[in-house]
Amino acid sequence: MQSGPSKSNNIDWLNSYPSDQRIYLAEVYISVMQEDLEQLRDTKPERATTLQIMHRIKGGLSSIGHLPLEQLIKVEEQDLKAGNNNVEQTNLNTIKLISHSVESIEDWLNINNVGN
Repeated sequence: MQSGPSKSNNIDWLNSYPSDQRIYLAEVYISVMQEDLEQLRDTKPERATTLQIMHRIKGGLSSIGHLPLEQLIKVEEQDLKAGNNNVEQTNLNTIKLISHSVESIEDWLNINNVGN
């Protein structure tokens, strides 16, 4: 039984980079995504702000090749635009997706004996 994207889907994008760049990219990914998570956790989210954050997240995910998560974020964005979800629900769903991805990358860093 599986809920959400698998851990391997959350780290597969790293494999397209040379091994000497993966740790750096993983650390930058975590840092940037945590900033986006903070913005999505705003106590009074606004639709325009959420859409702007989601657009930036999708662009970043596309540029690094993390296409499975980009597609999931795109679905959330489309649901918000179509009125199928409200801003709070969209933010919650997006936070869950990104948090799961960040945890997978943190696990990958720990497995590779990288950490502060």
